[in-house]
Amino acid sequence: MNGLFISDKAVIVLCTESFTKKELEVLIAALDEKFGIQATLNKRILNTGVVGWRIRVSKKSMDKLITLVSPFLDQSCYIN
Repeated sequence: MNGLFISDKAVIVLCTESFTKKELEVLIAALDEKFGIQATLNKRILNTGVVGWRIRVSKKSMDKLITLVSPFLDQSCYIN
């Protein structure tokens, strides 16, 4: 699973197209229940025509997400 930071919108999109919509709905529910991180699913049509789904973390949950994952990131991962 990869991620994408969209700086003009200050959001993080997790590239989760290899998972089913149902699996991602379970993950989104767990993120909210366990960590208070709100996220949504975004539909993406792949080059092959297959529908994929990405998780988009809510802007208002960014501080919680950064606090949660920053201890595990190398300094080179930080965006200024």
